[in-house]
Amino acid sequence: MTKILFVEDDMQYRQQIQEVLVQAGYEVRATESPIEALDLFQDESYDLVITDYMMPAMSGVQLMRYLKRIDTKVKTIILTGIDSADVEISALDNSVDQYLHKGVREDVLVKYVERVLKDPIKLFAAEEDAGILKSMRENITIHLNNYEVFKDGVKVDVTFKEYQLLVYFIKHMGQVLERDKIIDDIWSDSKDEITSRVVDTQVKLLRKKLRLNAVQSIRNVGYRWNE
Repeated sequence: MTKILFVEDDMQYRQQIQEVLVQAGYEVRATESPIEALDLFQDESYDLVITDYMMPAMSGVQLMRYLKRIDTKVKTIILTGIDSADVEISALDNSVDQYLHKGVREDVLVKYVERVLKDPIKLFAAEEDAGILKSMRENITIHLNNYEVFKDGVKVDVTFKEYQLLVYFIKHMGQVLERDKIIDDIWSDSKDEITSRVVDTQVKLLRKKLRLNAVQSIRNVGYRWNE
C-alpha cells in the first residue's frame, strides 16, 4: 500500500485530510511536528510527503530539503493557506512536486496526489500521445486533434493564436519563457512585426477568457506556467 506522511500543525485540518486520504486507499501517518516527521522519515520509507508551509521549528520547504537529502526520490506536496507567488516559486524552485492551497476541494486533492505519485513525465507524454493535454490546476483539457479547449468540462471558444499560446504554456510548464522566445516560437512567420506588447495583450486575453491563475508574470522577462 502507498504510504503518505502528512505534516500539519492544525489538528482539525490534519485529521480531516488524513481521513480523506485513508478513504482514498492510502496508508497515512500524520504528525503536527516537522521534527517528528524527520524522525519518522528516517525510521521508515514513505512514497509521498504532504506538508504545511508555516509550522513551528521549520517551514515546509526547509523540511522538504532535509527529506530530499535522505531520499531523493520521495514525492512532495506543499499544502498551505498562504497565497503568495514568492512562496510558491520558492517551493517549486526547491523541487517540491506540487504546491496547493488549502481551499482545494478534497476530491481534487486526491487527484493531485494520484498524479504526483505517478511519474508526471511519463503521464504527460502518454496523454499527449493520446492527443490530450491537461492542466489539473486550471481544470483545463485540450483536445489536440481537433483544437478544442475545455475549462471545468465546458468547451471554450478560443482563437487559434490563443490556442497555440495555451498549448505552448502547458507544454513548457514550470519553465520561465522569455517574451522573445515566445515570439520566435508562436509568431515565427511574422516575428519581425511582433512586439512584446502583442505577447502581453494575448496573455491578458487568455487569462481573462479562461480565468487563469497558473500564468505568472516574470517582471522584465516573460511568463511561467506554475502547475
